[in-house]
Amino acid sequence: MRRTTAVTALLAALLAPTTAGARGETRAQTQHRLTVSEALWATVNVCDTRRHPNAIGVRVSMPGTFANGKELMYARLQVQYLSTRKKTHGWRDLGRATGWFLLGNARQSSRQSGMTFRFKPQGFRFRARADFRWRFRGRARYRASEYTSGGHRDAAGADPPHESRPTCVIGRRTGAGRS
Repeated sequence: MRRTTAVTALLAALLAPTTAGARGETRAQTQHRLTVSEALWATVNVCDTRRHPNAIGVRVSMPGTFANGKELMYARLQVQYLSTRKKTHGWRDLGRATGWFLLGNARQSSRQSGMTFRFKPQGFRFRARADFRWRFRGRARYRASEYTSGGHRDAAGADPPHESRPTCVIGRRTGAGRS
């Protein structure tokens, strides 16, 4: 009897539709949950301060999938500046995007990481676009993108503490480059 139960359980597991995470979701449900999660964000948490002159710090947060621990979370940042020229008005990429950097395994409820960028030009408004990937066996299983936004009180490493804004203007230092 024990053998029959084990075989039945094994067959049920093999024939069941594949689910994405520990919550028993489909891949589409997990993708949706990740992209609408409050734990998915990018923010400017350092903006031209006395401790970080001519610098913009970008912090990202990614929600975990709660899968088997073999999924890994990666992010990439693209700093942009606001062009005010008539022909090119709008946000423009500044240089190349960073390479993909690892935040950790997707078992966690969320993970954070960040980078600081230094610039000489003053008077420009900056922001960043963050691309996110949850990878399994080297392949992207889920994808998302966010532009920097404000109000993320738990952004670690902020200068000053709890700093979180959508953009940064370098060169208006009165304690910090206010946006």
